[in-house]
Amino acid sequence: MLRAALGANIELRIELDPETPPALADPAQIHQVLLNLCTNAAQAMPSGGLLTVGLSAEEVGEASAQAMAGLAPGRYVVLAVADTGCGMDAATRDRIFDPFFTTKAPGEGTGLGLSTSHGIVTSHGGAITVYSEPGHGSTFRVWLPATDEAPETTTHAAPAPPARSLACGGRVLFVDDEPALVSVATSLLRVMGYDARLTRDPAEALAWLRETPDAFDVLITDQTMPNMLGMDLARAAHGLRPDLPIIIASGFSARISPDEAAEAGVVTVLAKPYGHSELGLALARAVGG
Repeated sequence: MLRAALGANIELRIELDPETPPALADPAQIHQVLLNLCTNAAQAMPSGGLLTVGLSAEEVGEASAQAMAGLAPGRYVVLAVADTGCGMDAATRDRIFDPFFTTKAPGEGTGLGLSTSHGIVTSHGGAITVYSEPGHGSTFRVWLPATDEAPETTTHAAPAPPARSLACGGRVLFVDDEPALVSVATSLLRVMGYDARLTRDPAEALAWLRETPDAFDVLITDQTMPNMLGMDLARAAHGLRPDLPIIIASGFSARISPDEAAEAGVVTVLAKPYGHSELGLALARAVGG
């Protein structure tokens, strides 16, 4: 998926240590972290360059753990994403994990990708570190506690839907302005057997709905997007087709009141970050009542 998403002028190098132990983590959420980091790395190399993804194990002593706030001493699986792009100065490095902080032009991102990734990793008992200098690229390292448990070798099955849930082939319209999250959704929805149409532009999604209101079985939209909020898209979609189930995905779900959601046709609010099971259950709730 990464090779297909990257431009032809970016070389992708994979360096995986076969002796790396497993980590206990949600695969879909770590997938999201990896895509966020790789998307940012690619955007830091508009003229091309080298993107290296590595996986290894490292022992963290007490002194090193103290330097990485919140990390406990022990053995860690380290996922590294390095680019040969423009790099960052110290002031930027100090703020990159702040919600809504972005160096991108207006309309190119919300500034939530790295903040979301940081939240996912810390919720797993890990940490993200970054080394970067202007003109010398950046290296992000994701530290996840290693485990002695044997890794699962089977593919995760989609949650069993209730009787009225969408069957395989259900049509989902997915809207999110973050490229990495669109890539994650593509993977998750296809694994679960849904026919998904995805866009980063809420205006484009609304145009599709105006053209063929019955083309979709459910709408999933991010709340915080440039030019149009998810709730505004939901209201417009509800006006075009009142029976269309709508899911709002938001990292700030408390800001959406139940009355406001109901009036806009929103049947469930999906809290970010979410994984395979959360998305599957939200879809089941949306169409299962």
